[in-house]
Amino acid sequence: MCPCSAEEKEALDDAIMVYARENGLDEDNLEWLFHTRAKGKELSGSERAVWLELARSTPHRSPRQVWGHATRRLHAGRGPGEWTQDDKDRLRECVPWASQLGQPSQRQH
Repeated sequence: MCPCSAEEKEALDDAIMVYARENGLDEDNLEWLFHTRAKGKELSGSERAVWLELARSTPHRSPRQVWGHATRRLHAGRGPGEWTQDDKDRLRECVPWASQLGQPSQRQH
């Protein structure tokens, strides 16, 4: 949802709380919302059905847009991951020009 209006944020927040209440899910910890594909989780039904339901709160947005917005805004584990030194070394091995990343420019004037 780019950009998301204040009204859309409020409508989505309200829809999430209503969905949680109606399905007996935690309203304070929304992790259930982002683990809908995992088997054995609290959420019943398919992931698609959850996001289709929530997207009804913002009729001009697709379920994909609603999912993206909610994930960026509400998912606690959404931060960028850290690259390990091994990750960086493997990247440099696979992509020759990657070995130049982070190095001062060697341009000839």
